[in-house]
Amino acid sequence: MKHTRLRPTNYLPHVFADVNAMADEPLSRFEQRLAQADSYLQILIQQIAAMESKPELVDVVAKANEFLDAVKHSIVLLQIAKVSSKL
Repeated sequence: MKHTRLRPTNYLPHVFADVNAMADEPLSRFEQRLAQADSYLQILIQQIAAMESKPELVDVVAKANEFLDAVKHSIVLLQIAKVSSKL
């Protein structure tokens, strides 16, 4: 049986990757997740608006609006963190 040696780039590609590409990866993933959170926020706003027309859901809508405010505040803080990380 013939034994072949693997080159380091074949079994450890992350070790030899471009350092600049690795530094940008977490920030780009953060930006993607932030955009995804913003999309989910828009869906949440639409769903709460649909519930507001039903009088039997007044208490649920009130709690949903409190939750919505907390989510908005969190996304704003994440956007501030993104901007300050680029400085």
